[in-house]
Amino acid sequence: MVLNPNNKFDYSSSVSDATGDMYFVRSGNGCGVNVRILRWHIGDPLPFTVVSSLPAEYDVSYRTSTFNDGVHDNVYFDRYKCAGKYYSDIFEVPSADTA
Repeated sequence: MVLNPNNKFDYSSSVSDATGDMYFVRSGNGCGVNVRILRWHIGDPLPFTVVSSLPAEYDVSYRTSTFNDGVHDNVYFDRYKCAGKYYSDIFEVPSADTA
């Protein structure tokens, strides 16, 4: 279980088999509100580490994926703009385990 002391929304998690780190999205109440991708080493106490922040009114649609290249965790996610037509694209947080 991920600790969530501030009652934020947590979703779209993935785990690195190589490092044991979990990456997930945390946001405020509403689409594109204070959206961040966080890292947590499973079993460690708070705090989480922010590895990426999205611009206002952008969110992660479905999931994150983590790929370890033998040295670092690279996190991939699909980002979209909350208003208007739905378009999404894939983004990368390279070396997310060093953030």
